[in-house]
Amino acid sequence: DGDGRLTYPYDHAGPGNASVGAEIGIRAGSLQIAIGFAHTRADAEEVARVALQKGAGSVRQAFERAWRSQPEIPPALAKVSGDEGMLARASLALLHCLEDKSHAGAFVAAPAAPWGETNHDGNHIYHLVWPRDLCRIATALLDAGDTEAALRAFRHLQNHQRPDGGWYQNWFLDGTPHWTSIELDQVALPILLAWRLGVAGCLDHDPYSTMVRPAAQYIIREGPVTQLDRWEDLGGLSPSTLAACIAALIVAAEFASDAGEHVAASHLRTVADYWNDRVETWCSTPDGQYVRLGTDPDHRPAQGSIAPEFLELVRYGLRRPKDDRVLRSLRGVDAQLKVTLPSGPSWRRFVGDVYGEHEDGSPWNGDGIGRPWPVLTGERARHFFAMGLSAAELVRSLEGFAGQGLMLPEQVWDGPEMPHLGLQPGRPNGSATPLGWAHAEYLELLVTIALAGFPDIVMPARRRYTEGTAQAPAFVWSHKHQITRIASGRRLRVQLPRPGAVHYTFDEWESYTDVEAIDTTLGVWVAEIPCNHLLPGRDFSWTAHYVTGWEGKNFTLTVD
Repeated sequence: DGDGRLTYPYDHAGPGNASVGAEIGIRAGSLQIAIGFAHTRADAEEVARVALQKGAGSVRQAFERAWRSQPEIPPALAKVSGDEGMLARASLALLHCLEDKSHAGAFVAAPAAPWGETNHDGNHIYHLVWPRDLCRIATALLDAGDTEAALRAFRHLQNHQRPDGGWYQNWFLDGTPHWTSIELDQVALPILLAWRLGVAGCLDHDPYSTMVRPAAQYIIREGPVTQLDRWEDLGGLSPSTLAACIAALIVAAEFASDAGEHVAASHLRTVADYWNDRVETWCSTPDGQYVRLGTDPDHRPAQGSIAPEFLELVRYGLRRPKDDRVLRSLRGVDAQLKVTLPSGPSWRRFVGDVYGEHEDGSPWNGDGIGRPWPVLTGERARHFFAMGLSAAELVRSLEGFAGQGLMLPEQVWDGPEMPHLGLQPGRPNGSATPLGWAHAEYLELLVTIALAGFPDIVMPARRRYTEGTAQAPAFVWSHKHQITRIASGRRLRVQLPRPGAVHYTFDEWESYTDVEAIDTTLGVWVAEIPCNHLLPGRDFSWTAHYVTGWEGKNFTLTVD
C-alpha cells in the first residue's frame, strides 16, 4: 500500500473481495508476473509457472486466436437484423462466454447478480445453471449452426437429471443444487431440446430410455399443476408451463413409438390431449382472457393476473397465431402491460409484478415495480411474424435495448430519466446484465425471420391440435390431480401409482363394476370408467384396490 508495507494483515478471507500484495525484488527493467489459482498452493504455483514458461506474448496470441476462431453468424441473420448483425455477433459470442470452461455444457444464466450493488445475500445470484435458460441457449446455438455447443448443453442436462426424472430449479457448476423447487416447464424443455437435436440430425445417441422417458414419467406423475411457473414466485396451472409440457409429452410419445412402446405412447398422448383440451378452462376467464395462473382444475377462474404466457401455446403449434382467444387476450395484455420506450415497445411480465426498481429508482429489495423484459419483446415479435406481419420494428427495439458492449439486460428502465442513478428510459436497469435468455431469444427471432419458418413448432402437436378434427378426450385423474368434476360426454381415465383395479358405481353402490388397470410401462397403471353416457348433474363414485388392499377412501365426481 502507500506505506510500502502491508499494514492490515488478516488470517482469513471473509465476505467481499480478497486482495493480494507482494514485494518484487527488481528495481528496474521489464518483468512478467503470472498469478495462478487452484485448490492447493502447489497447484496454484504450477499454474503460474506454466504460464511464465509460455510467456505473455504467447498467451496473448493464443487468447486472440481463440476469439478469432469463434464461429461467424449465418449471413442470413445479419440481413434480417436492423444493425447489420452487430447484436447477433455479440449475442453469439456472449452465449459462448456463458459456458464454464471446466464443466462442459454448463451455461450459466448470467455472469452477474441482479442489483449487485445492494444485493449481497448470496441467494439471488444468476451464475447458476437453470434448465430453462440452458435449453434456450442451446437451441439458439443450434439454430446459429453450433451443434457441438448444443450437444454439450444436452449432455450436461443428462448428467444432472435426478433419479426421479426431474431437474432441480437451478444448480452450481458442479451440480450442487441451489434452489430446489420444481418448475414443470424445466422438466419439459429438455425433452423438447432432444427433439430439436433429433430433427436437426445431430443426436449422437438415442436419449429416449435414459432421459426422455424418465422426464415424461415425471410430468404425467406430478402435473398438470406446477410448484412454480417460469417467473419462479408462484405456482398453479400456467399456460406457458402447460404448453411446454403438452408439446413435450407429444414428443415423448413419438420417441416411445419409435422404440416400439406403443402402450406408453398412447398414454402420453392421452394425457397431452386432456391437458390441451382443458387449457382454456383452467387458465382463462369466462370472457376468454388468458391469465398468468389458474388455481382450481374444477372451476374456471373468475379473474386473474393478465400475462402474455399463452403465447407459448402458439410457439409450439398448439394454437394458431390468429386464434380468437389469443388475439382477444393480446388486447388485454397490451392495455395493461405494454410500455412505449424510445427504442420501441416492450412488455412487463404480469399485472402485480414487484420485481424491479421502486418508483424513485431505488434498487429492488424484495419489493418494487416490475419493469419491461426484452425477452417478452422477442416473444411478441415471433407472434407478429407468425401472423404474417413485419417484425422489423421489434427487432430494432431489441437492438436498442442493448447496453454497453451490446449486452441485453433482464429488464429495461421505463420511468423518467434519472442520471444520478444511471437510469435512462429503454436502457438496462439494475437487473442482471447480460442475460443469456434475452440474447438467445434475439438470435432465435432472427433465425425465424431468416428461415421464414418456426423451428420451435412441434409438428406432430400442430397436426394433432390445430389441423386435425376437434377432440373430446378422456379426463385423466391422478393422486396429484384429484378432480371432482368432469364434462358430460367424456370418459374418465384413472391413473394409479401401482398395479390394481378400479371399483366404480353409477348408482351409489347398489351395483358396481371392476376394471383391471393396464400397465402403461411408465410406472403408472390406468383404467377407464365409461361415464360418458351420464347426464349433467349426475354423480358417480369409485375407489381402487391394490395387491396390498383397498385405497381406503371413495372418490366422487360430478358430471357438468
